[in-house]
Amino acid sequence: MINFFAPINKILGYGVHAINLIIAYYKYNKDIALYPINGALNYSDTIIDELLQNQIKSKKDDMGICIWHEFDMLRFCGKPRIGLVVFEKEELIELAKTQLMTLNYIIVVSEWAKKVLLRELKEYKPDNIFIIPEGFDENIFFPEYKQDYKLETLKEELKFITIGKFEDRKNSLLILELFANVASNSLRKTKLIAHMYNHFNLTWLKEIEKKLNLWGMQKVGNVWLKGNTTIQILDKPFRTQEEIAKVINKSHFGIYLSDAEGWNLPLIETLACGIPCVCKNITGQTEYLKEYSKELLVNTQSEILQTFLKLLNEPEKYLDENYRYDKYLLENFTWDKAGKKLDKLIKDIKSYETV
Repeated sequence: MINFFAPINKILGYGVHAINLIIAYYKYNKDIALYPINGALNYSDTIIDELLQNQIKSKKDDMGICIWHEFDMLRFCGKPRIGLVVFEKEELIELAKTQLMTLNYIIVVSEWAKKVLLRELKEYKPDNIFIIPEGFDENIFFPEYKQDYKLETLKEELKFITIGKFEDRKNSLLILELFANVASNSLRKTKLIAHMYNHFNLTWLKEIEKKLNLWGMQKVGNVWLKGNTTIQILDKPFRTQEEIAKVINKSHFGIYLSDAEGWNLPLIETLACGIPCVCKNITGQTEYLKEYSKELLVNTQSEILQTFLKLLNEPEKYLDENYRYDKYLLENFTWDKAGKKLDKLIKDIKSYETV
């Protein structure tokens, strides 16, 4: 029996990661018990229900895998103890270092993350750190509309999408300002759909509205207007992955300007839908952006502005097949592939432990 300790929900990164990875691994091994961190949050699924019931069969000395924060790794037992962590910072706090050192094995999601651990955990055995990239569900996140339809809808309105909690590191205000103060001066009718719901910050929406007012935007109904530009703030959490895919597929481009990400599920899911994205080639995202168009990768404020203006002025060019990335991601990064890699790793670890 393998005991998984993980959050189970449809909203937050660790919850989505855990659900998809565990279900993908279930195809290879059904001898699994699941211990939800902070409860299952009303999540209902036949496989998850089965794994919850398997708790009565498990033992504390079974292999334990915890999918959770790097600074909270003492909450689970197991022989061996394996931690799967997703972090976005170049430096780890001392609490994280101490707790990671208690693990027999560590799984990270990118080459970048492994390099950070090798630098930060100098006494940890390098051979016990493994990489299993996150992925996306190809049955949900795929191009829904053909290019001809996308080009036709450009005549009505150029639509952008951004998904991610309202945070400084995600440059949420910078994204909004590009539309309030740059796109609003364009002759092209432009719309930003922004899902920035942050249940950790109770004032996030008020902070956004204060800035939009300051930038001269007017609220009309559930949208903000200035010139030819519309900003729609989605202020409720998504209920399903299918709902996210539906919103993404209605857009022409994505814009993700985070300074640090452990992986960034919304970005890879947007790219998987065939939507070209302006984004930064940083931290965990580097794992799946290796082959991405250099024209849409930005770092400096100047690069962000110039690339954004290109999309405003020549959107037809960037809707071309050359700027789509869905086929590459489908070949290299899906949850099924992650589940297969986890299966191989667990078998390898079991062989190490029995030697």
